[in-house]
Amino acid sequence: MKKLGKLLINPDRLMKNEELIALRGGYGCDYPCLNYCCYCYLLYPYVEMMIDPGLASPENCDSLCKQMDRYFFGAWLCPI
Repeated sequence: MKKLGKLLINPDRLMKNEELIALRGGYGCDYPCLNYCCYCYLLYPYVEMMIDPGLASPENCDSLCKQMDRYFFGAWLCPI
């Protein structure tokens, strides 16, 4: 067991590279995710909406949301 300051690292509990690859970055959709969508968010009052996938892309997602209102921000996400 290695000690890093107050932190103890148990090598038996570390994930192997193969396990990390199997997780593929988390959960929610198959990898690669084929159904990403542009979501627009307004934090107060909280509003969430999805832009038509035919109109949006990773490059224009934020600008499409800002066209609705300058306080919206866009996020290109894979729905869970």
